[in-house]
Amino acid sequence: MPSDADWQDWTLTMDELLAVAWSWLLLTAAVTLLPHALLWGVPWPASGATVWESLGRWLWDLFLLGLVYVASIPLHEGLHALAMRLAGGVPWRSISFGARWHEGAVYVHTDAPMTVRAYRIVLATPALVLGLLPAAAGLATGSGWLTVYGWIMLASALGDVAMLRHLRPLPPDALVRDHPEAVGCQVKRSPGRAG
Repeated sequence: MPSDADWQDWTLTMDELLAVAWSWLLLTAAVTLLPHALLWGVPWPASGATVWESLGRWLWDLFLLGLVYVASIPLHEGLHALAMRLAGGVPWRSISFGARWHEGAVYVHTDAPMTVRAYRIVLATPALVLGLLPAAAGLATGSGWLTVYGWIMLASALGDVAMLRHLRPLPPDALVRDHPEAVGCQVKRSPGRAG
C-alpha cells in the first residue's frame, strides 16, 4: 500500500465552491426551469382555481417536494457508491457513509484508488440520474414537478460538478482516491516527481 506521501491533495475550499454556486444555480435554472416555462407555461395559479386554492396546492406540492428531496439525499450518496463499485471497481467493504453534521453534509467515502475516468463517473452519476433525467422527463411531458425536482437535484450536485471541473487537467488514467476529510480527492504522484 502506498504511503500518504505518495498522494497530493486535490481539493476545493468552501470559498471555491461558493464562487461557482450562483452561476451553477442560474445555469441549471436556464436549462430546466426557463425552457419548461416557455414550453408549458408557469403552473401557478392553476386554471379555474382561486388564488387561495392555487396557493394551497403550491404549498402542498412544495411540502411534498421537500420530503422527496430529503429522501433523495441518501439516494444521491448511494448512486455515488454504486458508481464506485461498478465504474471504479471498489469493493463494497471499502465504501463507507457518513455525515458532517456541523456542515450539514452527508457523504460516501472510499480510500481505494481508482482512475480519474472512473472518479468522473462517480461524481457525475447522481446529477445525471436524479437531476438530468427527471428534468428531461419533466420538459418532455410538461410535468412541472419533475422539472423542478430535476433542477433541485442538479443544483444539489454543485460540489460534484465543481470537482469535475477541478479534475479537467488530470489525464483519465491518473490514479486518485477520495480525500478523507475535505471536498475532493488525492492524486497519486508520478514516480520521481517532486512535491
